[in-house]
Amino acid sequence: MSFFEGTSSLRWYALKVFYRRYAAICATLNRDGVEYFIPPLRPDCMLMFVRTTSDYIAFLQTVLLEKGRVVCEPGAQRPAYVSDAEIEMFRLVTSMGANEFEVVDNLSSDRLKDYCRVIEGKWKGAEGFLARIRHRKRLVVTLGNFIMVAATDYIPIAHLERISLPLWKQGA
Repeated sequence: MSFFEGTSSLRWYALKVFYRRYAAICATLNRDGVEYFIPPLRPDCMLMFVRTTSDYIAFLQTVLLEKGRVVCEPGAQRPAYVSDAEIEMFRLVTSMGANEFEVVDNLSSDRLKDYCRVIEGKWKGAEGFLARIRHRKRLVVTLGNFIMVAATDYIPIAHLERISLPLWKQGA
């Protein structure tokens, strides 16, 4: 029985990678033909994302051991997944380069305000929540309800359009 029966069951899952273990995990994923994405984050934020089936992610949990762990939903032992749309938004923001965004740790969800789309400037097309971070409003991109990973640098309010929370985000 294959782990990859049909692409409709493929989802993105987050992995927390232990120090200096990317190569070993990537070797396993390459061997098994699994798509993955390693975002250009700060060195101490060791995350990667794999696009696979729930069966393969369960298998991966058993073989990661000292290499890393699958990120689970808060308060549950169930692997947390990220929608394709969220991964694409995250890739858009992180593709700007490591100096153009920052990782946000310990930002409570009650600090996330309006959901906006950037309509002008270098962040055009990015979507996320407005949050005040160090006295400046920033656009925060979230992944599911378990990771708040990137906040853009300052974006003028004139470059933002408030929009309704998209359907793919309402399930998070």
